[in-house]
Amino acid sequence: HRVVETVDRAGRFSGELPLRGPGGAVRAHLLSVTPLVTGNLPVGYSAVSTDIADRRRAEELQRTYFEQAGEAILVVDMGTLRVADVNARACEMHGYSREDFIGLHVSALRPANAEVTDEQIGRMLVEQGCYVSDREFGRRKDGSVFPCAVNLRRIMVGGKPCSVTIFRDRWA
Repeated sequence: HRVVETVDRAGRFSGELPLRGPGGAVRAHLLSVTPLVTGNLPVGYSAVSTDIADRRRAEELQRTYFEQAGEAILVVDMGTLRVADVNARACEMHGYSREDFIGLHVSALRPANAEVTDEQIGRMLVEQGCYVSDREFGRRKDGSVFPCAVNLRRIMVGGKPCSVTIFRDRWA
């Protein structure tokens, strides 16, 4: 009834709801409902329901893989060169909280005198789709430097070019 009241009041409803499907199982659905009107008179409702339980479970599983990986993983927005996402191992390795890490410019994660510049790495990602090196150095929040191996891949996230980076601390 909450959905019908929302449609009558706001002219539509769109949101996630648990719905009972075939066999009686309750699963998460994305539901969109609009009124059907003929001659300015409401005659019913039109609804589209999409079962999103499997997609949500797959997303949770992917997030678990990301968070539990033994290597540090960063996702960087290629347009801004700022960190879009990190896993717990990356936070531990670099000494940042997740909140401090998100939005950080990649230049904060490498020594200023790096042999290969951020611009060169960006060019390789665009031209070749990847950058791999076992002779890089990372920089922690406290400024200390550590040897690491990196594997960067160009990916698309929500239509935006990004890179996913796997860091391996060579001292660990």
